[in-house]
Amino acid sequence: MEILLNHSPICSLLYLGNTQGALKLFEERFDTLKENNCFSQCKLFVISLNFCIYNYILIKENNSLHQCCLANNVHISNALDLASLKKAGLETISKYAGCQDYLFEKFSHPEIKKAIQYIHAHMEEPLTLESVCEAINLNKCYFCTLFKTHTSKTFTQYLNEARIHAAKKLMSETQLTLHEIAFRCGFNSYSYFCTTFKKVIGLSPSEFLVAS
Repeated sequence: MEILLNHSPICSLLYLGNTQGALKLFEERFDTLKENNCFSQCKLFVISLNFCIYNYILIKENNSLHQCCLANNVHISNALDLASLKKAGLETISKYAGCQDYLFEKFSHPEIKKAIQYIHAHMEEPLTLESVCEAINLNKCYFCTLFKTHTSKTFTQYLNEARIHAAKKLMSETQLTLHEIAFRCGFNSYSYFCTTFKKVIGLSPSEFLVAS
């Protein structure tokens, strides 16, 4: 029964950006259940996974991804055999992984919401405070005060943390080199990437790879 309802390891991997790890663990658990050829148990497993991921993000981010959850549930309900059910489970995880709504929907202030959206949409570019303020049409001093009030972080802190979490995702899911990842996430030097990574994560990029 635990394998049916305890989805914490999958949720944790997904939330930390390790989508491939979450997908692999799902496949292992689904295939274990599938050995008994019990469609009803497998369906319960996938349905409960969908709601567990939804609740996990709701608790962690105080934001409801109800539309994603409902769409996944319809897809799961329409699965008529084990193969389509497994596919629905894999797609459920992938859809949550690709849904970044919870990154900005939790912010009530419309300008801050726009700023967060803009940052994540342009993370690979050489973003500056000035460029973001220009994009959302706000005075720089006012924006800095507003941003710190609503996020509890400075613009630079938020940007660096967002880039590092994006880097972690690439490290988990791709074969890109650390230098390639650094520049793809918007860092203009590898040394600054390493310094920032250690400050945010507590490990160097190479130490993180070994630990994971």
